[in-house]
Amino acid sequence: MISAGPAALSAFICASLGFNLVAERRRRARLRQDAGQRQVELLTRTMSSLPEGVVVTDEAGRVTFLNQAGAQLLQLAPTGAQGASLQAVFDAGSNGQRLVANLVDSALRGECSTDIAVTLRPGKTREAVMELSGAPIRSGDGTVSGAVITFRDCTQRKHAEQERRRLLESVQAEKEWFFQVLSSINEEVYFTDIHKRYTFANAAAMREFGHASVTGIEVAKIVSNLEVLRADGTPRPIEEAPPLRALTGEVIRDEEQITRIPRTGELRHRQVSSAPVRNARGRIIGSVSVVRDITERKRAEAVLREADHRKNVFLATLSHELRNPLAPILTAARLLESPEATLEDSKRCSSIIAHQVTHLAALLNDLLDVSRFTRGELTLKRQCVRLQEILDSAVETARPAIDGRHHRLHLELPSAPLVLEVDPVRLTQVVSNLLGNAAKYTHPGGDITLGARLETDGLLIFVRDTGIGLAAENVADIFEIFLQLEPSSEQAQGGLGIGLALVKDLVELHGGRVQVLSEGRDRGSTFKVVLPRSVVLEGDRACRSDAVTPAAAIPEAARRVLIADDAQQGAEALAMLLERRGHEVHVAHEGKEALRLAAEVKPDIAFLDIGMPGLSGYEIATRIRREPWGRQMLLVAVTGWGQESHKREAYSAGFDQHFTKPMDPRHLGSLFAAMPARGRGA
Repeated sequence: MISAGPAALSAFICASLGFNLVAERRRRARLRQDAGQRQVELLTRTMSSLPEGVVVTDEAGRVTFLNQAGAQLLQLAPTGAQGASLQAVFDAGSNGQRLVANLVDSALRGECSTDIAVTLRPGKTREAVMELSGAPIRSGDGTVSGAVITFRDCTQRKHAEQERRRLLESVQAEKEWFFQVLSSINEEVYFTDIHKRYTFANAAAMREFGHASVTGIEVAKIVSNLEVLRADGTPRPIEEAPPLRALTGEVIRDEEQITRIPRTGELRHRQVSSAPVRNARGRIIGSVSVVRDITERKRAEAVLREADHRKNVFLATLSHELRNPLAPILTAARLLESPEATLEDSKRCSSIIAHQVTHLAALLNDLLDVSRFTRGELTLKRQCVRLQEILDSAVETARPAIDGRHHRLHLELPSAPLVLEVDPVRLTQVVSNLLGNAAKYTHPGGDITLGARLETDGLLIFVRDTGIGLAAENVADIFEIFLQLEPSSEQAQGGLGIGLALVKDLVELHGGRVQVLSEGRDRGSTFKVVLPRSVVLEGDRACRSDAVTPAAAIPEAARRVLIADDAQQGAEALAMLLERRGHEVHVAHEGKEALRLAAEVKPDIAFLDIGMPGLSGYEIATRIRREPWGRQMLLVAVTGWGQESHKREAYSAGFDQHFTKPMDPRHLGSLFAAMPARGRGA
């Protein structure tokens, strides 16, 4: 046995310890390697199980790992990407490639990037929007050794977001358009929320509220500043406000109310419609109201009602006024049939019939004149005439009405004669209407004054009476057509309610004006007509009057006459009158018969109705004028068609004269006397 010394023992111990230390180091190294491998495997399994794509690069940007989800998203084999650059793995356009390169460069510089949207072409078969995030991979010493990129397919979400943005933009555009429409309409529109506050009011509503904005203000606060009445004029409490009632589920349609507008103090008629606004679940979240201003419509309706009332009164009065003359005409006609009638009775009956027929003709003429003026067909035929002639003619026309009620007529006329350039027929009509009106509304035995004088601003013609006068409320409308005092009033004395309206129209056609003055009921009235100074001519020039004068007392030469009228009694009556005056008369009641008679007897003068069966009077006149024997014939239209257009058509057809029925027989003398002497036809 060899005995070891201390040095050898020390060396042995050192060698053993060294050997053991190396072995321990190797064991620990293997343990660390095994643990690292397990961590790598765990990390690999973890990244492979993630639903998002994960790609890892080295410090040069080459792919070292691609998980299963990433390979599926990119449609690549997991191992097929090893060593490739990210630009090759992520197939994108030029812009996408730039984004990917920037993302990797940022990660390799130690920076993190998140949610970078890049459009890729996986498998080159489709486009997909991917969101990429990048981060650096650091070694133990903190240096960057690579990069990790995560990505996910957000195509559907991006499309959904785009669709949502499109819908939001569309809704916003529609909302803006809707509010622009609401702001441009004349109706007031406003919305309220469930808390009874305004959330919107358009421009029309703002104008009526008198506020710059009402958003957020309670309905009660705004409405309490308005005076709101129900349609019947009674105050409306705030609880009945349609916007508030709509919040309870009530639907209000076209409810009328009256509101005093704060900015003007004017009472306006308004029509309100309100309805609840519900959400998708049917829950009431507010109300909407539309308000229309119907003030003008209400005024128009009132005018129409008044016009309709006047029309009804007019029709009733017209019926009355037409029947009144018929009674004495019928009575006089029956008396003429009586064998006991004396010569004096016959004269009196003839006078009654003539007077009542004249009255009827005047009524019809007034109606026609009003119709002509309404259509703009009434024109003036101005000529030189003395004022005295017009006033004398008017007094003569109104004399029966004045004497019939035993009035006293006073004249206040200028001492010097005045010569006017006016329409004598129309101005006579004005004065006679005023005199007739004064006679009608003055108690029997009253005083009527007709006067005229030249003043600075024109010629004044006035009619003053001591009659029943006018109440203040009647003065403003006295010249309105069909206006009449109530029949129950003692002021009402008949008439059609068109005489004064016609006076106003005729005076204004002459460039003048008319007015009425009255101090009240039973205080009389004064009607003033003021014509412009320009109608007064200087000097006392001789003037021609177109007024119809009685036939000159010149013996009539016997003539051959044709009368054509489908109104048989009228034709027979005219034939009897002409036969009494010594004329040879032939009568036809139909157009073709009239033309045949004209060719057969070749009359000197023909009285033709216009509206006849077979041929009209216009057609007969035209055909007669084509014949040599008819060129010198005197053709006279006697018809109920009396408008200016009818007269023009008659003259165009070849008529020499036009008379509206009933024709005054006094015209016959003038017609026959004006005919040249002619030899009688065979």
